[in-house]
Amino acid sequence: MGSNKDNRVKYGLIIGLLLSMSTLDAYANSTSKSPSTSKTTHTEKAVNMDQKDDNPYKYPIYLGLLFGYGNTNWSELVSQDDLSDASTPTSAKGSGVALGLVGGYEINKYFAVETNVIRFPSSKVKFIRGSIYPISSMNSKTYAISVAGKFMVPVGHTGVRAYAEAGPAYIHRADTLADIGRFTPMFGVGANYDFTQHIMGEFNFQYYAGYGKSVDNPAYYYIPFLYTLNFRLAYRFNL
Repeated sequence: MGSNKDNRVKYGLIIGLLLSMSTLDAYANSTSKSPSTSKTTHTEKAVNMDQKDDNPYKYPIYLGLLFGYGNTNWSELVSQDDLSDASTPTSAKGSGVALGLVGGYEINKYFAVETNVIRFPSSKVKFIRGSIYPISSMNSKTYAISVAGKFMVPVGHTGVRAYAEAGPAYIHRADTLADIGRFTPMFGVGANYDFTQHIMGEFNFQYYAGYGKSVDNPAYYYIPFLYTLNFRLAYRFNL
């Protein structure tokens, strides 16, 4: 009997020792895995933050410069026959560098509201001697201000968005014969691309409908029909 009791005591001690070792091993494993799990969580948060920062549409406001080619189409008023030489220009040059400012707000990646202020090249206009105008030549300056809605469509997965735009514009002409302006429609097409989350580039073509009046002295009332092909570079930000 004493022998059996001693054996039970020995077996109990062995089993207790094994259970204690198993518990310690499990605790050590859980402790070693905890920093790894925490590190993974921080890494995932960092990746999510990076992905969020790469989204350019969280900076919907943009301001920038535009420069390119512009034409005032004063040549459309040049006389086509000798009978009209006295009432219309004999020559006109109105093409050259167009410069301006652009600003807008992107409501989403498909639609934006934009405004442009553009100085078109000065036009050199000449008249024959003895014309009905009190001058033989003049430099005519033209400015245009527009507000337009832009409808944009992504081009595949290239990051490029093609767009069409339309809206009201105001054209102002200033020279020796007249200092006048007129509200008129503007139409445009183009494509833009976000180089970074803050820098956007854009190619753009715009046409501004002018005004002509069928009178004996049309040069007094003419509002140039404008078009421009330009490049824009803008900075995105948020308030």
